[in-house]
Amino acid sequence: MKELTIFLATTCITLSLSAQDDGVQDLDIDELVAVDLNKSSLPIDVDSVKALSGSTINLGMLLPMSTLGGFSEEMIRAAQLAVDEINASGKIMDKELFLIPADEASEVAIAVDKAKQLIKHYNVSGIIGPTTSSSFIKIVNDVLPENPVLAISPTATSIEITELNDNDLAFRTAASDALQGKTAAIFSANNLGRKTAAIFYVDDVYGRGLAQEFKSNFINSGGKIVGEDRYSPLVNLEDYDVTPRLSKILESKPEVLYLISTLVGIINISHQIESAHLFESYKPVIIGSDAVRSDQVMKNANIMALEGMYCTSFKSIQGTSFEQKFHTRYGVKPKSEETADAYDIVYLFALAMLEAQSTDAKILSRHLRSISSTGKKLTAKDIVEIRQLIEKGDDIDYEGLNSSLNFDLHGDVPDREYQIWQIVNGEFVRGVAHVNIK
Repeated sequence: MKELTIFLATTCITLSLSAQDDGVQDLDIDELVAVDLNKSSLPIDVDSVKALSGSTINLGMLLPMSTLGGFSEEMIRAAQLAVDEINASGKIMDKELFLIPADEASEVAIAVDKAKQLIKHYNVSGIIGPTTSSSFIKIVNDVLPENPVLAISPTATSIEITELNDNDLAFRTAASDALQGKTAAIFSANNLGRKTAAIFYVDDVYGRGLAQEFKSNFINSGGKIVGEDRYSPLVNLEDYDVTPRLSKILESKPEVLYLISTLVGIINISHQIESAHLFESYKPVIIGSDAVRSDQVMKNANIMALEGMYCTSFKSIQGTSFEQKFHTRYGVKPKSEETADAYDIVYLFALAMLEAQSTDAKILSRHLRSISSTGKKLTAKDIVEIRQLIEKGDDIDYEGLNSSLNFDLHGDVPDREYQIWQIVNGEFVRGVAHVNIK
């Protein structure tokens, strides 16, 4: 009877996963049992009367509101700050901007469904997000062809995004994982002088791409990969223990462990490492990806397990005018560097619409490049002057808080860079090393 129950349960799980493309392959029995099928999300909660009145230009925003509430709240606040500044400076085609946040619950299928709701019901003229590469790619491939709107992600980093057949509708302000993986590998080999490494990654487009980039660049820098394994993105890490897999790839005592996971994954893995006493007699240098650099890690992870860990992340917004504006408005300082991207993306949409005098997606994509590549260099604080120059037909070059925002033909920002951060005494220390990746 027990065997029959397990068979029926795993059969149901397998069938329920058949529509999902990413991370389903090669699940073992333990992973199948640990798959989280209880997927839910928060409903879209906005002033529908205003949103559907025809008096607004609606911008959708896809965020993990129910799974990463603190991060999502900061992103919404940053975007709303930009919306309010732009509306205060004047209208766009006699309309105000209106922000519509939607919860994608860190799930690809939910992100796709919410994107369709934003486009079909709320008639959004653009989407900020989603935050994960898997969801962004799925929306670009499955939603935008029949529902063309411009989508700009502040955080999707997968290498695959660069080569998407997206009809020039997909952009991102985050740097590609081609750069992130290379930065981590060269830092390990050249800055730290390490010769051996193991890789443990979440088996989705984000994790696979980073793992491959780290591997090839570490080997090219004279290093050797002595262990490699992955876990499925479909499993709930509260129910699935990854330490046996980690123990296996650490048997040869590599000098570096490159750990690639989601924010929630890093938190759960840290507790599993500490509970299993995995590093009791030997601890490699741990290097994580951009998901690590979060206030949520400091609050919820087992910091003892992660002490000394390095990670790649964007440059700090500490001390910037944006941080001060955010603090003045909300009474707290933003903790996530990506908030600056959310803020800038609203400006990018608004300025492209002002110059184009249109919300048509294909027209906007052309103007998105023109307002951020040539002309007088200006920032958000110059919104009044920007409006005047656009009305005169002059070129502007909108400069972002974290980069130039000069988009290439693939919708990437080539001059975006990663910095090395480290957890020291339970706190993040930024810019601990300069990595020469040329």
